[in-house]
Amino acid sequence: MLRQLVVKNSYSNILNSGAIKAILNYTTFNSVNHAYRFRAYCSIAPPPYKVLFFGTDQVSINTLTLLHENNKIKNNNNNNNADTSISTNNSNNKLVVDELEVVCPDNKNELVYQYAKSNNIPMYHPDKENGMKGFKVPLSSKSNQPFDIAIVVSFGYFIPKSVLSSFKYGGINMHPSLLPRHRGPAPIHHTLLSGDKETGISIITLDPKKFDVGDILLQTRQKIRPDILYLELTNKLTTNGAAMVIKTLEQFVEMSKNAVAQSEVGATKAPKVNRQQSKIEWSQHDCATIWNMYRAFSDTIGVSTTVYSKKYKNWKRLKITGMLAPPGAGVDPVANSKLYSSLNEDLKQLSGAEPYGTYFLGTNKLMWIKAKDGWIGVSKIYEDGKKNDVQAHEFLFGKAVVSPTKSNNSIAEKIEIPTTQVFV
Repeated sequence: MLRQLVVKNSYSNILNSGAIKAILNYTTFNSVNHAYRFRAYCSIAPPPYKVLFFGTDQVSINTLTLLHENNKIKNNNNNNNADTSISTNNSNNKLVVDELEVVCPDNKNELVYQYAKSNNIPMYHPDKENGMKGFKVPLSSKSNQPFDIAIVVSFGYFIPKSVLSSFKYGGINMHPSLLPRHRGPAPIHHTLLSGDKETGISIITLDPKKFDVGDILLQTRQKIRPDILYLELTNKLTTNGAAMVIKTLEQFVEMSKNAVAQSEVGATKAPKVNRQQSKIEWSQHDCATIWNMYRAFSDTIGVSTTVYSKKYKNWKRLKITGMLAPPGAGVDPVANSKLYSSLNEDLKQLSGAEPYGTYFLGTNKLMWIKAKDGWIGVSKIYEDGKKNDVQAHEFLFGKAVVSPTKSNNSIAEKIEIPTTQVFV
């Protein structure tokens, strides 16, 4: 009956019914989502809040930094000699973070761990074997009071109901995609791999059963530049996302009332990526796919191919560190059209029957590699075991590569590229 009261009646009727106290103390709803949503609507106080932050890496760090800077407002108010020029990205330097502590993996190489340690922010760690299962949410080390809210950004562990229920107002998550698109741990990679023209930030409530399905509190959109790479897009999104977390805390009472349930229409998954996914299959991948792989992987795990080394008598992994955008990508079309015109002249010297993965040095000093539906231009390349990447023509120097040559004749002489001159 109580669950029916929550579901069927309006919140105002419930408040008027005198049942509010019983409902707020009732913790065994059949539907956990109804319980959290009702509690959020009815009992949220305005900021500031005692925040326990859950994070790990480069996606997390901007949010943690901004939360910490906001918390300094309180410290500055208690210290007349302190610097008051704190950049918190909220319009009126309003204090929204009363207390701040951190949960992160016990890994000294992770950015959140390093930031918390260097700024003397108390931190706690998931169990290395069991993760968050059995994790006991601490009381604030400053006030010895329970935390009001969990803020989760790229934490890597699921926050179970047993943990989430310890927070007065539950938790929120900053997710760098337009949910429900790209649910999962690698949304930015999959945004680029999918060739999306638009992305954004979603601030959602934490769901006690599944990742990335909570109600949307705030969502913003932004266009994606066609030549942007992963790290730059990550920085742009996480910078915006950090500011949106602060805004959400400022307006948490009102946003909680107006939260919107996610639709399943357009939902996609964004699972973790690995090095195997970054390997180009020249017979299977078209030029647009390869360009998107380059944008997603080139400045992190690398987009790669392999070549047989006659010197070492084995296959060597190569990372492509400079690539020409294919026609239609919308990147510097005037300059690129000249380079592709030069390629077309070079191709007149080939038979047209070259296997996928065939490569040669173009007369424009780019290395060209045959893909499923055309040729990919490569300007720089890195060979595993070497100190630095090099220009493509430097990589090919001395390797007896058969390539087209400049000709003054109207009919170029045909050349035959060896079938062994291929990347796989």
